[in-house]
Amino acid sequence: MKKNNLIDEFYSLVQVDDYDGHYAKDIKDNGYFGMSLETIVEAEKRLRASGARGIAYFSMEYGLATSFYNKLSSQFPINPVNKVPENAVFSNFRVADYFFALHQDNIIDLPIYSGGLGVLAGDTVKTMADYNLPAVGIGILWNSGYFRQKFWFKYGQAPEKMYWDPYTYPGLIPLKNRIKISLKPEDVYLRLWKYYVYSYKHDSVVPLILLDSNIEPNSQRARGLTDQLYRSDNVFLKLLQRVMLGFGGIGALNDLGYNIDTYHLNEGHAVFAFVDKARGLVKDEIENLKSKFDYT
Repeated sequence: MKKNNLIDEFYSLVQVDDYDGHYAKDIKDNGYFGMSLETIVEAEKRLRASGARGIAYFSMEYGLATSFYNKLSSQFPINPVNKVPENAVFSNFRVADYFFALHQDNIIDLPIYSGGLGVLAGDTVKTMADYNLPAVGIGILWNSGYFRQKFWFKYGQAPEKMYWDPYTYPGLIPLKNRIKISLKPEDVYLRLWKYYVYSYKHDSVVPLILLDSNIEPNSQRARGLTDQLYRSDNVFLKLLQRVMLGFGGIGALNDLGYNIDTYHLNEGHAVFAFVDKARGLVKDEIENLKSKFDYT
C-alpha cells in the first residue's frame, strides 16, 4: 500500500478532530506516533467488513501501562501535567523531601483506571491484540482520572485532585464523532477519543474508544459525568455514568460502523448495553441476544 494512499485511507476510516492541526506531524507516511499505521488501517477495515464477527469489550476502567508498554511517542512537547510527579511523599521537613525525591521525566499512564479491575481490562485488551482478534474496547475518558496519590509521613494517604491533558498524550486522538444520549431531563452529547493498543509484536492492534461528556453544548452537570472515576459521594452520578457507558458505548459502535457479534461486559457497569440492544425485541429475540453477551 502506497504511503499517500495509506494516510488517505486512515483519515477516511478515522475522523480525527485535528486540534490545531498538530496531529498531522505524528500521523504521517506509515507512522502513527512512532508505531505502524498500516496495522491500524487493517484493524479498522476488518471491524467494518461485511460479515465481520467483531468483539466489543466494555469496561469502566483500563490499566494499560501506557508509560512503558508499547509506549507511543510524539513530536510535540508533553504538557508537564502528564509527567510523573517527582515526589509523592511529603513531611514537615521540606529539605528532606527534596533530597528523597525521585527526579524523573517519565509520562504518566493513561489515568483512566484505579486498580485491579482496570489492570484486568487492560490485560484483556492487550491479549486480544496478541491473538489478533477483531476486537474493540469501550471505556470512558476520565478528565480528572481517579485521584493523584500522595503520602504524608504522619497520616498516610492524602489524595489530591488530578489534572492531565489528553490533547498532548502521545497516541490519544479526539474524533469528530458525537453521540447523543436522550435522558428525561436533558440530552447528553459525547465526544469520542481513540487510543490504539498494539500487540506485543506490533503486528496487530485493538482500538480503544473513550467517551467524553466534557463538551459543548452539555450542561455543567452533564459535563461532569466524565470528570472522575468512581465518585462515591453521588449515587445518581454513578448511575448516569453507567447509562453513559452502556448506551453511549453501543451508540459509538453504531456510529463508527463496527460489525459486532459478541459484547463482553467487564462487571455490571455496562449493563445498559444489553438494555439498548434489547429495545423493541420480542421474547425469543431477547433470548437469542443473550447468547451474544458475555459477562465477567
